[in-house]
Amino acid sequence: VKAADSVANRLISALPAMLPEHIIAASEEELRACGLSRSKVLYLNNIAEYFVRVQRPDAQWQHLSDEEMLKELTALKGIGR
Repeated sequence: VKAADSVANRLISALPAMLPEHIIAASEEELRACGLSRSKVLYLNNIAEYFVRVQRPDAQWQHLSDEEMLKELTALKGIGR
């Protein structure tokens, strides 16, 4: 848990805000310098792109069952059940 906290804190410090647009704007090198592996950088960018592409997904999720929401989220590479 300490290692994950350290990576998270470095990531928070490196970005202007923890927003999808800022994650996408960061270079792979910047994200790797925070301690993320190459695959985690790809996953994080994939998830950020989803949230940019699907504006306000939380508004749509209000109408989904738990299973439907799980299906939507786990379809994103990098998110598991």
